[in-house]
Amino acid sequence: MARYLVMALAGLALASGAWAQDYVWWEGEQPDRTNLNNEGFAARSYPDTRAGLSGGDWLAQGGKAPADVLFATYTVQVPADGSYEFWARKFWKHGPFRWRFDGGEWRQCGRDVALADRYELAKFVEVNWVQLGRVELAAGEHTFELQLTAEPGQDTVAAFDAFVLSAAPFSPNGKHKPGQKSGLAEQGWWAFEPDIDPLTGEAMLDLRGLNEQVAGIHGRVRREGDRMVLGDGTPVRFWAVNAVHTTVMQEPAAVDYLAARLAKMGVNLVRFHHNIFRDTAVDPFQVDQAYLDRLFYMIAALKKQGIYSQISFYYSRGYNPKASHGLGGYGKDDGDGGQGAYGLLFIEPRMQEIYRSWARTLLTTTNPYTGLTLAEDPALAILEINNEDNLLFHTFSADRIPAVYFDKLEKRFGAWLAARHGSVEKALALWPGQTCERDNADTGQVELMSAWNMTRQGALEYGPDKKRRMQEQVRFLVEVQRELFAQAGGYFKKLGYQGLVTTTGWITADDSQLDALERWTYQAGDVIDRHGYFGGGNVHKGNTYKALSAVQRPFWTPLPFVQEEGFPHTITEINWFRPNPYTADMPFLCSTYGALAGVDGYYFFCLQSSYWIPVTTNIPVLLPSIAGQFPAAALQYRRGDVTEGPVVLRQALELEGQFNLEGCTSLGINSDSFARPELAAQNMNKLQGLAPFVGRVVRRTANDPGEPLAEDLSPYVDLQAGTARAATGETFIDYTTGYATVDTPRSQGVTGFLAAAGSVELGDLAITADNEYGTIHVISLDGEPLATSRKILIQAFTQERNYGFASQPTEGDERVVTDAGTPPLNIEKLAARVVFKTPGPLRVTPLDINGYGRAEPTTVTDGQIVLPPDGLYTIVTR
Repeated sequence: MARYLVMALAGLALASGAWAQDYVWWEGEQPDRTNLNNEGFAARSYPDTRAGLSGGDWLAQGGKAPADVLFATYTVQVPADGSYEFWARKFWKHGPFRWRFDGGEWRQCGRDVALADRYELAKFVEVNWVQLGRVELAAGEHTFELQLTAEPGQDTVAAFDAFVLSAAPFSPNGKHKPGQKSGLAEQGWWAFEPDIDPLTGEAMLDLRGLNEQVAGIHGRVRREGDRMVLGDGTPVRFWAVNAVHTTVMQEPAAVDYLAARLAKMGVNLVRFHHNIFRDTAVDPFQVDQAYLDRLFYMIAALKKQGIYSQISFYYSRGYNPKASHGLGGYGKDDGDGGQGAYGLLFIEPRMQEIYRSWARTLLTTTNPYTGLTLAEDPALAILEINNEDNLLFHTFSADRIPAVYFDKLEKRFGAWLAARHGSVEKALALWPGQTCERDNADTGQVELMSAWNMTRQGALEYGPDKKRRMQEQVRFLVEVQRELFAQAGGYFKKLGYQGLVTTTGWITADDSQLDALERWTYQAGDVIDRHGYFGGGNVHKGNTYKALSAVQRPFWTPLPFVQEEGFPHTITEINWFRPNPYTADMPFLCSTYGALAGVDGYYFFCLQSSYWIPVTTNIPVLLPSIAGQFPAAALQYRRGDVTEGPVVLRQALELEGQFNLEGCTSLGINSDSFARPELAAQNMNKLQGLAPFVGRVVRRTANDPGEPLAEDLSPYVDLQAGTARAATGETFIDYTTGYATVDTPRSQGVTGFLAAAGSVELGDLAITADNEYGTIHVISLDGEPLATSRKILIQAFTQERNYGFASQPTEGDERVVTDAGTPPLNIEKLAARVVFKTPGPLRVTPLDINGYGRAEPTTVTDGQIVLPPDGLYTIVTR
């Protein structure tokens, strides 16, 4: 008997009656015919979690593929002629298949398909919605057919939970049908199950106007000293997100939707982070054409929304060369078993040749969606040389880099020493007590020791010969690294690219020893970059984590760092790991203290799809605690509401001294080298570790670095109380109680442990909350001071977690996840009020997550606004 489902379904809690005629849904486990065996990953294997499958079951396949093609067919009843989005809910990227309706042309769903959401049946076993494209169907009965593309004898894993044809835009929400909401929420929490944004242009909260009409309409972003400016000279800061492979590989409709949503939330740049090549290909010069086409499309879609692009197209960790690439030594001949080509780009000319070919394809291929090459397109603001690879981190080791390349680099080191000292013999004579096994004056090879030996402990605690040897090694590696960065940037320019270049954003084996030299190599580019994460853990049963608050541990966050004088700075990867419950302070702190420090861009990692995710994972963006906090944070940061602070610490380092391993310090580590002698009796470690919460901290590493500066921070920092106030007076942090505030004419708010902070008095308002923790940010939307603004946003958030999430204490201050929970995401109800000090009636409208009014406005006359318990945004008008 044909099995099908028509739109109208009894017993569903539908958001709108319109859904009853806009979609067709059918269950994967109810085919008319199939030869899939329901083995291996059958739903019965997951009795505790199978309820997260639609109908509690799916159609599965395990084992070796038979000689006959594996297939399933279904009968589908379509009630109206129309164009439908087609989606499948299936087992991750497993089970590539082809599909068609009514015997038409086959269409493919490969392993590179984009995943729109996730529900975990067990660790490493999850079910995800994937968008398969649009189909045109007439009213009536249709046959849907799928075939797995596995070859006979191949290990085959596949499972299909459900399929949907939707005439209206479909927002994936686990097993729920379009418009259906579970409403599952624990006591004191509410279910976050947002509707898709209709993008009607009638929203009361929409920051699209912050962006240019078209990205690059006035020309390229360029560097002017330590700042970036738009083509017309307007200073620019980037509030950005990272897109990965699954983001890019979405269907065009999903990309268009994402671009519009990002602009609406205040985003003005997207960093694309994925290797452009195909390391599975026999030809090393072959790029992934499917990815390149989708990348071109997404860049064009973002450009239309005034959003710039940055491209990270090479990540050595993701490249395991095949023997046919002419880069032997990594893994087996078939390319399996590799561990990443760390350091190879710096060492091997063949790798550099291949890399240049990738850059050439990327920059000189015409984008069919713009008619321009990326070299010509001003919407490409920044190009990145490589991601997280250098010669000063622990991946620099003869154990990690194959001998064929390491030997080559050691012979280059020998030649460098001979040129510097007259001969290899004379160089080796400089450290007679520190000879190594591979030292060979006859062949000209001098051993390069692993990165640990370049650290303070490894280099300085084993006598003068070891130190002398490491001084030479570090100088050599730094020169090699900077030379590669200069050559790569120069090659981009030869290809016609005139935009900005950033080198990499990585760390060293010992930042207190090597960071200044690492950043000095970055000065071969235009923009200095870093990456930064806070906390650890993952949202899996059995994983451990710590409930850490950044406002109580500001020293531990990526916010305080030393900037290189004269250069723009970005943090192109940043996030707070989950399931830590204290994550809502991140956008507020980045916006506030990034502006104080003059940081030029924060890029949140990472964006996996175009839709709010129904469960939290370790480092997502599309969560209410992150992207939901974007509007106020992005507006404050990009508009310049927080005054950039004065330089309170300036480190002046002789370049030669750095090569001699004199050390550079990093905040919180031996920070007393910043100090003036008269302050030496104080606890300089902690005092100067708080300097970025007072003003700017800069460093110059050069042959003539100028004079150091260490302002007296004691008027701003109270170590006994555990507080720091900005020199501008606009920001304040109490890391003992655990809260931070911003207080400027146009932007005022508080983040952290709200109940403990009590009534927070700010310039134009007071904030009080009964919640343990959260963020409340009040900002003018019309650019006027809050005292006179006629349109104000109150943005508020507490904590989020998966429905049913549970953990318990374990050793020390760690916790262990006992239940990862399920959709929907739950948000703690807000119990807070904002009192405006300026008299006069205020009109108050609560908004939904998409920025539209969700209730009739009310008027208050006493200035006191009780915030809605189950929303993030409230608009106040005068």
